[in-house]
Amino acid sequence: MMRYDWNIGGYVFLVFMAAAVVLAGYNAVMAVVRFVAAL
Repeated sequence: MMRYDWNIGGYVFLVFMAAAVVLAGYNAVMAVVRFVAAL
């Protein structure tokens, strides 16, 4: 049970974290672009 949970939950967690990092990076880039454009 733990093995199956770790396999499924582990992959879902990694995908979720990767998506969160990409989204955060995208938001940061857009914020910088908007800040520079406002100058």
